Amino acid sequence: MSRQDPPEHPAFVVHELSEAIAALRAAAALDTPVTLVSPPAAGVVQGALWFQTLVGRAAAEVPRARFQATIDCGDHAGRALESLSLGLEWVVFRGPEEVERKIAAIAEAQGARLTGERPRTILPSHGTDLATSFKDALAAAIAKRPKSNESS
Repeated sequence: MSRQDPPEHPAFVVHELSEAIAALRAAAALDTPVTLVSPPAAGVVQGALWFQTLVGRAAAEVPRARFQATIDCGDHAGRALESLSLGLEWVVFRGPEEVERKIAAIAEAQGARLTGERPRTILPSHGTDLATSFKDALAAAIAKRPKSNESS
């Protein structure tokens, strides 16, 4: 098993509960899935339980939102395994190839994914309230997506 590409949904880095809720409210309002991404190496610094709790509380506040959550564990294999054991489904891990293969196999067996890259993220605008800045940023990202070719 090799690394997976990062999630493709529009993504926001979330540092706190209010940002996660704002991102999910934007997703629900625009009826599009998003990815909540931890800060770099948050699996090491804040811990997987912190991120799982943050995401869980945000999801409870906005139950209509469709989303994925991605935690960054840097090069710490133990933190990547901890994240998987807590049920987090997308884990960023940048460690030795042999270790990566083993963790990827564990992730796959659990229905989770291991990626070596952080998703490309959207930056909310400044100068407006949090909810508006996340919604406006998401709307702009959706507008920039390539249109699929539909056949008649």
